[in-house]
Amino acid sequence: MAKAVERPDFVKVGYLPCTIEFVENEEWKKRPIFAEHGGDGGLFIGAHGTIYLRYDEESHEQNLRETLLHEILHAVWFVTELSQENAKEWEDPEERVVGRSSGLLLDVLQSNPKVFKYLTSP
Repeated sequence: MAKAVERPDFVKVGYLPCTIEFVENEEWKKRPIFAEHGGDGGLFIGAHGTIYLRYDEESHEQNLRETLLHEILHAVWFVTELSQENAKEWEDPEERVVGRSSGLLLDVLQSNPKVFKYLTSP
């Protein structure tokens, strides 16, 4: 049987160092920050530099990996400041988002080997 890959506790997204916190379901329900920000399975808070991931004993690790990648993409969006631009004025929104985020996402994967290993493990 293959050894489980350790869950990462940190990812650097561009200039932003982010703590990754896996929060047990019962604890998640008690913390007001999750109710305030509407996080369901995960939450990225740029001002805190934190990615929170909700789990319980029945959580499938693949779902946690997908949620982590989802929250990393929110961090990429935050760092590239795409949210500050008026998308209605973009000639080609898809190309704008992909062009602005792909280099940073590649850097995230290359600069964070522990995260990359976790995301790509079976």
